[in-house]
Amino acid sequence: DHPRSMNRVMRRGASGFTLVELVVVIAVLGILISLVFTAGSYVFGEQESKVARMHINVIRLALDEYKLREGDYPEVVCEASGFEDEMLRGNELLKSLCYAEEKDEIFGAGNIKLLPLDKLLTGTMEDNDQVVYLEDPWGSPYIYAYPRPDGRAGYLLFSRGPDVDCTDYTEDDVSDDNLIDSDNIGADSD
Repeated sequence: DHPRSMNRVMRRGASGFTLVELVVVIAVLGILISLVFTAGSYVFGEQESKVARMHINVIRLALDEYKLREGDYPEVVCEASGFEDEMLRGNELLKSLCYAEEKDEIFGAGNIKLLPLDKLLTGTMEDNDQVVYLEDPWGSPYIYAYPRPDGRAGYLLFSRGPDVDCTDYTEDDVSDDNLIDSDNIGADSD
């Protein structure tokens, strides 16, 4: 009877994983999971960049339409470059492109709207829900200024992208490859 129980024990041990095999399997699974997450974040990051570029093209078309109707781009002066200032300038741009004075008029019927707001993201200022602006896929307002703060011709329109920290919108900031499209830089305003 005793030798039979030893055979069962040996068979059980032979059919299981050794500690080394288990560690190797866990390591391989860990590497595969990290590769999937890395590839996934790259794909989703590229998708967000494509959405931001599409939004900027839509905004640019609306700006061109505004210029055709009014003779010039909407004037939104850039006096400071803080996040709150960007939201306020974004609100001014949105009101201009929707020919609106108040938040309700931006989304309400009856106004001429140069922007398809159902296709764009909008955000509101945390402490003032009357301030509505166009928002990029990473939750920041699109940055618009006309006239440009660096004194060059044309308007300034871009997204900070996922991790860009702009300070004063000079050429050093705007020419950074991480930005999502710096539009109309140096273009003549006529």
